[in-house]
Amino acid sequence: MQAQELPNVLAYPLEEAVSILKKAGITYALHQTSSPKIQAQTAKFRVVRQRFQREQGFLQLTVMPEVW
Repeated sequence: MQAQELPNVLAYPLEEAVSILKKAGITYALHQTSSPKIQAQTAKFRVVRQRFQREQGFLQLTVMPEVW
């Protein structure tokens, strides 16, 4: 699989991004991050970065809690 074949899920809500990737049959891994200054009180996350790990053959998604 080439990176250009991957759907762009950047800025999507996590649930929607996962649904798109599952439908496309793409293996993914999640990495959660957050702001050190703002403590979000939500269970909703958005994709803030996506990077294809060519050697491992999966898409790495970095997600962050919504803070608005």
